[in-house]
Amino acid sequence: MQRRKNIRLEHHLYKSEGMFFITICTDKRRCLLGNIYNEKMHLSPIGLGVQEEIAQFSVFHPDAIIKASVVMPNHVHFLMEYNGKTIHIGKIISGFKAAISRQFGKGIWQRNYYEHIVRDNNEYWEIVKYIENNPLQWYFDKNYVPDVQQSIL
Repeated sequence: MQRRKNIRLEHHLYKSEGMFFITICTDKRRCLLGNIYNEKMHLSPIGLGVQEEIAQFSVFHPDAIIKASVVMPNHVHFLMEYNGKTIHIGKIISGFKAAISRQFGKGIWQRNYYEHIVRDNNEYWEIVKYIENNPLQWYFDKNYVPDVQQSIL
């Protein structure tokens, strides 16, 4: 059995408080969450479920506040402030993914997730801007498929 590579920082306590930039990708980077037309994200039913779960995030995890987020066709980004009082961030993300899987079935998410520890205020604002502009960057993504109707016009 092949062992997965650990992508976590070796000496960081993930139960500690901090600001985290989280990215969760769909399995095989399939565009299950919607698509972007005319530079706007149009959510699929799964994407709407993801957006609703993000909106309800602090209800289920009162020690985690989503500061900014975006649902993209094949991934989700959010900036999360975490006070570290109850559970490990990995369990929070696992619960988020499980909630969507319960609603829409298994096979939606990639096995892991990516996180970046936000180190200062400048980095925080750079990430907020990145999240806000992410739909505009979709056209440069390797998984982008042009809208058929737009390409005909």
